[in-house]
Amino acid sequence: MDDSLKTGPRGNAPGPSSSPLPGWESLFDDGAVERLAELEERIAGGESALALGGRLRQQGLPGDEVAAQLTQLDLRRRARAKFGEAAGRMLFTQAGLEQASR
Repeated sequence: MDDSLKTGPRGNAPGPSSSPLPGWESLFDDGAVERLAELEERIAGGESALALGGRLRQQGLPGDEVAAQLTQLDLRRRARAKFGEAAGRMLFTQAGLEQASR
């Protein structure tokens, strides 16, 4: 790996925001868009996040991936106030959503 990729913009070690969040990679897998859309439909249909998370774990998904997907659903729900329905096609971090504007 190129050593410049291991350091931040000033040559120091990368900060906490530069490392991927646990389970984050699953949001970029094949089928992730469809999977998130299905989960959003289930939440909209009245299924609780707790029940949905439990079912995903029973299906064999690792806990960090379940947490990342459920967190993304919550962030998208809150992002709709800023971005409308376009939020459903975006990925967010907590910090990014807090700083985002239309």
